[in-house]
Amino acid sequence: MISIRHDFLFIHRGKSGGNSISEILLPYSEDSKSVTGSQDGTERFDVRNDGFGTRKHSRLADYKRALPAELFDRLYKFSVIRNPYERLVSAYFSPHRVADGRIQGFDRDAFRQLIISQATLRDFIRTGPGGALDAELDMLLRFERLEREVAALLQAIGLPPRALPHRNRGDHAPYRTYYDAELRELVEARFREELDWGGYAF
Repeated sequence: MISIRHDFLFIHRGKSGGNSISEILLPYSEDSKSVTGSQDGTERFDVRNDGFGTRKHSRLADYKRALPAELFDRLYKFSVIRNPYERLVSAYFSPHRVADGRIQGFDRDAFRQLIISQATLRDFIRTGPGGALDAELDMLLRFERLEREVAALLQAIGLPPRALPHRNRGDHAPYRTYYDAELRELVEARFREELDWGGYAF
């Protein structure tokens, strides 16, 4: 999500509070809300900018290609990090996957495939190799204290305080319920950088 008027750029990675953040930032953005398919426009929706060809889950590299360099450089860039163990379970049980019938309960093999196929946070928030995970951002918010982090973000980008809604909540048991030793090892191998940056443990 981009705002030229207010000089910010939000990189929205799935199942990290992005719909909640988008809801309070959309009035300040040149992006527009789009509702299709199983989306209801409140809990689930798309966000797009037809002028730049960007979408709800566009990555930092996509914006760098789409925007003039001067504009890209001046934007206040931010995203959210979430405990990978927890985020992956939330992604598996995402309401849109339930609504369109892709999942009916927990299937270990399907969850294993999701772990393997999910992009890393680095894929979303870095435009080149090497360097710290958050090197190209002005702020990497923590999901586990998102309300406080968003309050600090709004202050940093000069927007008035807003209560953070809770959107697109999934329905599932505590995340530890779904892991065995092999699944934990897959997460640890693939998302080690995020685990280390956030100090996350199982």
